[in-house]
Amino acid sequence: MEKLMRLARQAHRAASEEAPPFFAERVTARWLSAARERERSPWEIFALRGAALSAAVVLLALALNASLPGNNDEGDPDFTAEVFSLP
Repeated sequence: MEKLMRLARQAHRAASEEAPPFFAERVTARWLSAARERERSPWEIFALRGAALSAAVVLLALALNASLPGNNDEGDPDFTAEVFSLP
């Protein structure tokens, strides 16, 4: 890294501070090609829709669980059966 920095210090400065010819066209072309590359593929759209659908199902399940009557607790656990099943 030090060698590269030393070489960079020894480099000659550009005679002009202006942009090179056709610089704007090249920048615009690169930007347009990058915009085309960012288009979503069908697999990405399918995955995003699947994730959204999964999140909706989870929220629906949580809402139904909170609204339906009943208690899913089984009460105090009975550990006596585990004592007799020991080797």
